Amino acid sequence: MKVRTRILLGYSLILGLTLFVLLFFFLRMEALHHEVEQYSTSQAAETIAGQQLTRQLTLAQQAIDRYLQDPQSAPLALAMQALETLEAELPHTHAALTNPHQQQQLDDLALQINIYHQSFQNLSASITAEQTLWIDLNTRLIEIGFDLRNNLATYLRDNPADLTVIMALNDVQNQLQYLSMTINVQSMDDSDEQIQQIHHRLERINRILQSSTISSAATTGLSTTRSIAALSEAIKQVDILAATIKTTRQQRADLLHTQGVQLQQHVTDLNTAIATTLPANASNLHRRTRQTQQATVLLFGVALVLMFMAATALARTITIPLEDLVAATLRIQRGDYSAHVPPYDRSEIGRLALIFNRMINTLQHQRDEVLQQQAILEHRNQELEHALATIKAANAERELLTTTIRELSVPVVPILDHVLIVPLVGELDQERAQLLLTRLLARISTEQARIAILDITGVPFVDNTTVTWLVHAARAARLLGARCILVGIRPDVAEALVTSGVDLTGLTTRADLRSALYDALRVQLKS
Repeated sequence: MKVRTRILLGYSLILGLTLFVLLFFFLRMEALHHEVEQYSTSQAAETIAGQQLTRQLTLAQQAIDRYLQDPQSAPLALAMQALETLEAELPHTHAALTNPHQQQQLDDLALQINIYHQSFQNLSASITAEQTLWIDLNTRLIEIGFDLRNNLATYLRDNPADLTVIMALNDVQNQLQYLSMTINVQSMDDSDEQIQQIHHRLERINRILQSSTISSAATTGLSTTRSIAALSEAIKQVDILAATIKTTRQQRADLLHTQGVQLQQHVTDLNTAIATTLPANASNLHRRTRQTQQATVLLFGVALVLMFMAATALARTITIPLEDLVAATLRIQRGDYSAHVPPYDRSEIGRLALIFNRMINTLQHQRDEVLQQQAILEHRNQELEHALATIKAANAERELLTTTIRELSVPVVPILDHVLIVPLVGELDQERAQLLLTRLLARISTEQARIAILDITGVPFVDNTTVTWLVHAARAARLLGARCILVGIRPDVAEALVTSGVDLTGLTTRADLRSALYDALRVQLKS
């Protein structure tokens, strides 16, 4: 090799090594700057994800509190939707977290949320079972009253009227009516007291039915055996209801005071862990920056010493690794991540080969993780679709139950031959009023009733609209040959009837249900 060539090669080597060291320094600094930006972006994403997770958890717990205060289908649907939204937020939060410890905390939190969701489903099922038991108990009491009225009608038809028996059975009817009102206004806070009252009154009814007065009437045709048996079943059902209420309370306390607090603590710990990663990342970046500067200075000094020693091997130590890097890059471009560059030595090019191999391994690992996450997301989507189908089926069942309850809210019960009673409980809105008119006229036509007793004792508020509906019902019943008797009028209701200005000519009123029954009995005896 000529001297000029060696000199040119030496100068080229010096310039090349110098530029390489500077380039290495700037690349490392640029990489550190890029890592700072990544850390900032990652920290912001983690913080936002943690805050969003906290917000969704708070919304879910608020929705559950609203459902527990008003256990209806609409608040239940909102609570289930809030829990599903909370669970759907977990994959986004998991994708935003980069720290394995934080991801493990999130996995533990996801497990707690799953347990919390299952506990809420169990609680809602218990509440539904409790409501069903209340409805069944009310239905059974109505059947007992209906059976007693039929037996009394048969007894009075075949035997002389015994005032003592009538008074005793009237007391039973009053007790049953009070129990029906108590069941319709039950609440979670005083359910124990209500259960005790119901149990006490059922025992009282049982004593009346088994008293000597009723027993003496039973010898002449009054049959109370079936009513007593049904009453015993009702007492057993009250005991079952008490146990169900106790279970529901325990589940509610566990959900609100144990699991809810644990979830809040888990989310707080996760946000705290996210907040503490920022100082650690900043310290790590500062340390790596100083190490990069020191390594660059040391590398530059070593390069000056070894420039002439490495000149002869320059072509071999640069050309071959570069060609391998180009070949490996082309293979990666074609999607082959198995390409690796062998480290020829411990120089910058050798370290570049190691970094390149690590980069290939990282890319391959990231691609595998992306494919795994896609599979997990597909599986979770299938689970969510199955849960959505289950929720839709449950909503359909609840709507059917709501329709049945609405039908039972306006009972029209025949108590004597050609005598009907309509006990009204709760506010009489337009929908219930229309349902009252339709069912009353249908039962008058079916039973060929002559008297219809409208008991508004359980109606808390009577306005002009309510009065108008009652008058319309009386007139329509009169067209079918029946006379309406209005009972249960309180002083404020009487004032509302007078000041309403509605024509009350076709509406007969009595002080209480007993007076209306006596009136109906007189009409029956005369006929």
